[in-house]
Amino acid sequence: MTAAVTTGYFDGSIPLTDTDWSLSVTIAKFDPTLGSLTGVECRITGNASGDARVENMSSSSGTTQTVHLEVEETLSKPGGGVIVVAIPLINSTIALSAYDGNLDFAGGSGETFAPVANSSTNQNLLTAPVDLALFTAAAPGDTITLPIDAKGKSQLTGGGNVAGGVTSKAGAIAGCRYTYEPAPGAVIPEFPLPVVASLAAVALSAGAFGWSRRTRLAAR
Repeated sequence: MTAAVTTGYFDGSIPLTDTDWSLSVTIAKFDPTLGSLTGVECRITGNASGDARVENMSSSSGTTQTVHLEVEETLSKPGGGVIVVAIPLINSTIALSAYDGNLDFAGGSGETFAPVANSSTNQNLLTAPVDLALFTAAAPGDTITLPIDAKGKSQLTGGGNVAGGVTSKAGAIAGCRYTYEPAPGAVIPEFPLPVVASLAAVALSAGAFGWSRRTRLAAR
């Protein structure tokens, strides 16, 4: 019995972009002339950055303020969710004194958090027949488009007389690889197979995450 073969990842990149956004990557489907598809492992590496600032505007009392900032990225099959990645950026509770008269997010009454960046990876193995059929090409060059959504998750909680805000950006490298039982006499190619679409507007480096070839980025 011929051992199962796993391809390299077919993936695409989305550059750091202000949240919230809905984009997608388009990758090659599995070539059924190679054999029978038995598994599809989809993976997303989310990359996020952000900062925050807060100022107590009460002139009569101090306050304790909690600043929470994270980004949540979802990689989906067409019409259904697959993976969610949460990327924490800031989670801090600070004591602020009464307003010092300067809306500068500094001094005893204010705080500015330096820009921070973080990343996270998650994956999911699909083996249901409906999923294997979804990722199997019906004709040479067939592709599948995988939606990705990025939502900024931010909260400033504490005193009522507070000014502040947060900013966040998110990017991603996402795609799938295929495990299959080779057809009798089939030539096993060296993976990753050539991708069938080109990447547009890429600002992230896939090499930084140890991923393989990239494919097309498309808005949806």
